[in-house]
Amino acid sequence: MVIRSTFPYLFIIGLAVFFPIEEFIEKWLPRGSIYEAVRFGSEFILIALLIWVFVTKSFIPGKWKKTPIDLPLFLLLFFSMVSTLFNDLPISLYLLGLRPILRFITVFYIIVQLGYNRIFSERFAKVCLIIASSVSLIAILQSIIGLPASYFLLPEDVEVGGEFVREGARQFIATRTRVFSTLGRYDTLGTFLSVMILLVTSLYWTKAIPKRYYYWFLMFSIPALILSYSRQSWLVILVGVLILMILHKKYQHLFIFGIISASVVFIILIFLSGYIYYSSNQVNVPLLNRILEPFSQRYLEISRYNYGRLFVIVEVSRRILEKAPLLGFGPGNFGSLTARFFGRDFSSLINLNPESAHLINDVNWVTVLGQLGLIGTLLLGVILILMIVSSRKIFKYTKDPLLRGYASSLVAILVGFMIMGFFGPNFEVRQVSFFVWAIAGIVFSIQISKIASQTSEHRHKSNPDLLISSTQD
Repeated sequence: MVIRSTFPYLFIIGLAVFFPIEEFIEKWLPRGSIYEAVRFGSEFILIALLIWVFVTKSFIPGKWKKTPIDLPLFLLLFFSMVSTLFNDLPISLYLLGLRPILRFITVFYIIVQLGYNRIFSERFAKVCLIIASSVSLIAILQSIIGLPASYFLLPEDVEVGGEFVREGARQFIATRTRVFSTLGRYDTLGTFLSVMILLVTSLYWTKAIPKRYYYWFLMFSIPALILSYSRQSWLVILVGVLILMILHKKYQHLFIFGIISASVVFIILIFLSGYIYYSSNQVNVPLLNRILEPFSQRYLEISRYNYGRLFVIVEVSRRILEKAPLLGFGPGNFGSLTARFFGRDFSSLINLNPESAHLINDVNWVTVLGQLGLIGTLLLGVILILMIVSSRKIFKYTKDPLLRGYASSLVAILVGFMIMGFFGPNFEVRQVSFFVWAIAGIVFSIQISKIASQTSEHRHKSNPDLLISSTQD
């Protein structure tokens, strides 16, 4: 039996609308209890919904549906607790430390356990299409109007409990580029749009959305993505589109894509022969400089030896593995805002300059390594890889255009999500992680319900290799 209440679905749809405009709404709220209630209230409601679903399902024997990630998720929680006890940390730090990474896994389980609702799945796709197009249009207008629009959209600094969380008004802004629309930061806009473009493209290629809507969407989203100047988003789009082409057997597109990519690489090599390093921290950087900069020797040297991203990936990881290889320093006890709340100087754990400690959070995988060690990091990777493998199987075996679109997009999005983990705290960014987990929930809820509706004989004959358990398991 599928729970038919519409409130959970409506609430999730509401969050899909709210999160992309959250920073702009909160700009006008007074700091204090109201602000914090708006910013964190959604998480408490999602937890309450998951508890309600769990209690409801507990009265129906065998109705709690299994997913491929249940065991590795349990092991992740278990070894995180072991790390907490081993490092003699308070339980509150354990709970708050895991929260940023896993807070939206609640959405995944809510959608999966409620069962497949086609109306919700279609409406969620439409909402993503509309909200992403609207955000993109605002970003384009921001670039056209210039600084007046940027200052109007610029969010306030994010503070929680009087503690500075993230720069808002303090961030530098460019005149026409690094647009952020209603999402507060240029990189957040870029990562959000990369997820939306992969989702909508996949749905279009499976004929789940009309051509005219797709082209209108691209007309706004692609310029906005370029104007965001978010290089990690450009990389995610390139890798994600390549994956979608392979899954959908778009070999003609793949050939053209290969020719264009080879040409771009050739042009980059030509320009690099006389290229001089141009700091990304300067305002109004030309687009060509923004593209070429990561390939310059000077940029790589600064990133590796002057506390840049390569320094964090190489040097900080090495120090973590020397000090706490298997279990890390404990959830929330390294490279996080939670550590600052508890007054913990995590920089001293690896003999790092305290002034450079904030850069650790710019590489999510290293933060996870520092908190959970090799065991926790590998388990998180296993969770994501299992979802990729299972989504590919779902895409392969189903004929439903909507399901195929969601499943193939999830494969590309999760690969992109793993890439994003090297370029920022994107596992924690709600404008990204919420949509990743929601799309995953839709994919697995669809397949579970489809399997449950078939006879056992037909199910095993047509889908022998599926990893997902049905409600009859």
